[in-house]
Amino acid sequence: MYALPCDGGGAFYNDIFTGQDLKMTEKTENAASQPDQEFAKKAGDRVEPLLTHLDTGDHEIEKDKIKTHFIQLWEFEDGENLSSEDQYLTTIALFMYASHNHMDDANIRIDKAREF
Repeated sequence: MYALPCDGGGAFYNDIFTGQDLKMTEKTENAASQPDQEFAKKAGDRVEPLLTHLDTGDHEIEKDKIKTHFIQLWEFEDGENLSSEDQYLTTIALFMYASHNHMDDANIRIDKAREF
């Protein structure tokens, strides 16, 4: 989809696959960018045990940022609708992705993990 200018107060989108014009209201924009509280809690509870074992040595990291990124990715992957096996593997993969991105952004490199 691509955005087009709109006079009506909200983004106006044209779906390139169907050719239909879609108008995104403020409510839809907020819903698309912000997961609901129950969903965020369930996704956050899924990653919390992994975050407790994340050790970066002397470096301080903001685990809440990793958790927030994980929740966004979990929503994007539609994790709640996956099979239990796929949920398990997706949880691990998204945790690794989110934590490595955050540590890379913070310029943290842990060589101890690479020794094994």
